[in-house]
Amino acid sequence: MRFLKTIVALAALLAVLAVPAFESDAELSVTDTGSDAKFDTFNGGSIHFKVRNTSDTDCTIDVVVKNGDKTVGTATDYPVKADGITEVTVDMKSFTTAGSYNLDVYCTSDDQGNKFDGTGHFTVYVTVEKNVLSNWTTYVVIIVAVIAVAIIIYIKIRETPKKKNEMTFEQLEEERKAKMAKKSSKKDEPAPSTERKRYLSEKNKKE
Repeated sequence: MRFLKTIVALAALLAVLAVPAFESDAELSVTDTGSDAKFDTFNGGSIHFKVRNTSDTDCTIDVVVKNGDKTVGTATDYPVKADGITEVTVDMKSFTTAGSYNLDVYCTSDDQGNKFDGTGHFTVYVTVEKNVLSNWTTYVVIIVAVIAVAIIIYIKIRETPKKKNEMTFEQLEEERKAKMAKKSSKKDEPAPSTERKRYLSEKNKKE
C-alpha cells in the first residue's frame, strides 16, 4: 500500500513538472546581452544582443531601449531567422550624454506566433565616455592654431630677403655703356668714297 502511494506521488510530481513545458509556447530567447557596448559623447553607440529562435519559421521583432521612462533607442521589424541565432543591433547615435546608465531593453515578437520567454526583458550597463571632438571649444582651438600658423608663415615669407642680382650697380652701368659704345662705333665708320668706288670698279674691269 505504501509502495502504491509512492508511485502515485511520483506520477503526480512528474505531471506537475511537465505542464509548464507543455503549455509554454515561447520560442524566442535572448542568449547574449552584449555587455561590451561602447558609447562616446560624439558618436553615441549601439547595443548588440543575440536572439535564439527555436521555431521553424522566420519572424521579426521590435526592440525598445529605455533609460528610466525615456525611450533612447528602437529597432522595428528586425528580422530573426528560424532554427538559429540572430545578432540584433540597435543603433543609438543620439545617446551622447556622458555618464553611466542601466538601460532596460524590451523585446516583443510579431504576430506569427513566436513569443519571447522571460529573457525578452533585460538590462544593459552602458558608459558614455567623453570625446574631445564633441566639445565646440576644441574646434575653436584648432581654428585659432591654424590661423596662427598661417600668420607666422606669412611673416616669415615677408621677412625673407629677395635674392639680389649678383652684379653690382656699377658693373651693370659699365656693361650698359660698353654696349652703347659698340653700337656707336659701328655707326661712325666712314662710308666708302666715290673715288674709291670708281677705282675698284675700273680695277675689276681690267681683271
